[in-house]
Amino acid sequence: MKTLFASRLKRARTMACLSMDELALHVGISKEAIRKYEHAEAMPNSEKLIKLCAALHIKPDYFFRPEVYEVSEFAFRKKSVLGVKKVSQIKERIKDQLERYLELEDLLALDSAFVNPVDGIVINSTEDIEKAAERLRLVWELGFNPINSIIDVLEDHR
Repeated sequence: MKTLFASRLKRARTMACLSMDELALHVGISKEAIRKYEHAEAMPNSEKLIKLCAALHIKPDYFFRPEVYEVSEFAFRKKSVLGVKKVSQIKERIKDQLERYLELEDLLALDSAFVNPVDGIVINSTEDIEKAAERLRLVWELGFNPINSIIDVLEDHR
């Protein structure tokens, strides 16, 4: 229980883009107490837990939800001007949203298997590309008008 809480606290602090000092200041405890919580050496009492939740803008159940999914790779643009703290914040937010989404899929027993409509088509020429594109448009019922948002199309047919 302590290790789950420790991991979740660090992730929540990273999502809030707060240092240990800043979080300690918001909660009204020492930085050392935050360090002990994050290293699974101690657990906060209910009063401190509520203050941590308020400072981090999360609900108490966040700390006790198991970490079932893991996201290991992220890619940012090469010339990104984001600082390390901001990149860490973005990564943790992505992980949190993905966890929530996948948890919902599991709860609702949604089938998320992707079927590739152009599987098996070998591309050796521009004609093959046209054939694959026509097949994809036919199977996904896209018509032959320009596609406004390829991202929307891919999300709808994932």
